Amino acid sequence: MSSFSGILQSARNSINRNMEPFSEGLHKVVGGSAGTESGYESDSEASVAESPRADGTPGITVPQRQPLLRKRLQKLAELQLRPEQVLIRDKLGFFLGVVNLCLSAYWLGAFPQTFYKYYTCKAVVLYGSRFYLYKSKNWHYYMLEFCYFANILLLLEVWVFPNSPTFHKMVFAQVAGPLTWSIVALRNSLVLHSLDKITSLFMHISPALVCWAWRWYPDPTKVKFDSMSAEQLKAYNTASWWDIGVLSMSTYMIWVVLYYIKVFVLSQKNVKEKGYVTLFQYMTKNKKSLFARIVMSAPEVLQPVVYMGIHVVLCWAATLTAMLWWHSKAAHTAFLIFCASVSAWNGATYYFDIFARKYIQSLGMEAAPVKKVE
Repeated sequence: MSSFSGILQSARNSINRNMEPFSEGLHKVVGGSAGTESGYESDSEASVAESPRADGTPGITVPQRQPLLRKRLQKLAELQLRPEQVLIRDKLGFFLGVVNLCLSAYWLGAFPQTFYKYYTCKAVVLYGSRFYLYKSKNWHYYMLEFCYFANILLLLEVWVFPNSPTFHKMVFAQVAGPLTWSIVALRNSLVLHSLDKITSLFMHISPALVCWAWRWYPDPTKVKFDSMSAEQLKAYNTASWWDIGVLSMSTYMIWVVLYYIKVFVLSQKNVKEKGYVTLFQYMTKNKKSLFARIVMSAPEVLQPVVYMGIHVVLCWAATLTAMLWWHSKAAHTAFLIFCASVSAWNGATYYFDIFARKYIQSLGMEAAPVKKVE
């Protein structure tokens, strides 16, 4: 029994030692740093020999195996970062992006009542992958921002509270208002090959499209109009300035309080010590922007308060515009077309003004000289 326990302990030590360099190599492949935590316990550096083989000869020690493993992982990382592999990966990303655009357009036009189902599937995949990637880069505090909170509210509406008139109007105001305006404010770009940029655009424009479909083409299997009284039906389809401009801000203010306590109080020291990146840091690092100058002009202890105060004012102003989108399908549709066009223009600007030069440089290639045509 004791020999069996020894074998298990030896196997455990071997796995832990081998998985640590594997994790480091994997981080290199996906873009992480080699210094990030592997997530596995590391034993002492002492040599731990494997159990003897069946023929009685001694096994290979872990230190003897590690150089070979590191060499293989380095070769794998180099293979994944070769220009040909990068090109194939980006071509695949672009292809999937185009397919998604076509499928989204068809689904929204042919079956607007169920478009929220397609949105939900994509949200699970994209937000799950984003959390994994952002966590490895210390960017995961970005996912505490209001945009993600608004997406959660929308998912709660379509799957948990589809028949609530109050929740319906509160979510509409937040999604059709500040969340959709963020496409313009944050300069979201339609860059089809980039998972990060396409996820950022998705988190703003897809909820806006779901909100449009839910307002004008609600799913009858979810919204039970037949079982509603005349008063409930009226409440579901009408909205006042109080509903849009005041009542809807209650959910937003809940987020404001929780966000401030988490980021600027409870985790302030942790953010600085571990180098976590927050939107507050990103928005205030450009000293030339008016927003940053206003925030940074306040005493340091009050800067988070000023930052959140400006956030509240801008979001409230954007929320008020949702009153027009609620009462006019044409205006609501035109607004979405405008925001989608802005993202397409930003994407074109990125591709032709920035991406073309940097991409060639990243592949270690030089642009071929243009031949003159006689």
